[in-house]
Amino acid sequence: MDRLIGIADTARQLGVSPDTVRRLIRRRMLHAVHVSRRILIPESEIAKVCQHGCGQTSRKSEAN
Repeated sequence: MDRLIGIADTARQLGVSPDTVRRLIRRRMLHAVHVSRRILIPESEIAKVCQHGCGQTSRKSEAN
């Protein structure tokens, strides 16, 4: 079974902000598990995002 990681730790591992992690979860680009009031991400999901990229573009690159 995968180890579950919190949003802050996931953000650190991916090099993005916690808000970006929440956005990826809302857009269903990152699978998360709700345990009580916590949102936890399986380590295997973090590995998938690292391999494929999060598909996020910065606001600067969207303007170009």
